[in-house]
Amino acid sequence: MKERNAARGIAWAVFAVLVVCSLWACRDNDFYNQTTAPTSLAEGRKTGTLVNLDNRRLATLMAFDKNLLLVDVRREEELSGEYPMLEGALHLQDSLLFENPDTLPHNKTIVLMCRTGHRSAAVAKMLTEHGYTIYNLENGLRGYYHPEKKDGSSSTPASLTKKEWENEKGC
Repeated sequence: MKERNAARGIAWAVFAVLVVCSLWACRDNDFYNQTTAPTSLAEGRKTGTLVNLDNRRLATLMAFDKNLLLVDVRREEELSGEYPMLEGALHLQDSLLFENPDTLPHNKTIVLMCRTGHRSAAVAKMLTEHGYTIYNLENGLRGYYHPEKKDGSSSTPASLTKKEWENEKGC
């Protein structure tokens, strides 16, 4: 029985390493619809990367990335509205991040979100200029909570399966 538990533990460790390596490898291809900002010659430092996520990719990150930091940039009064904060999300209003861009850790997978995705995209663009790799939730929390198209069909499935995630776009 102990050997079986040890083998199971090793299998999970290998799985975790594969997940992290796959996420890292996918950062450099078109998997996440990424936009890389140019190097800033004036400041002498490389700018970060902005990656737009749909609901499916966000669900995949939430399922597999243990280093994930969800950041809601809405104003305080918006938090009790129609679109609640995602579980585990940190609330840092956009104005705070514009005033203090180095508030966030550089060693986390950071996903920004707001109501529609526009405000978080503006914050994400600014943070990439400070060297961050930022994931922005396209269509914001409104799109997250209401992913249906006008014809009533769902625009994206909730999540990729592990096999789909590993095989997507050559990852």
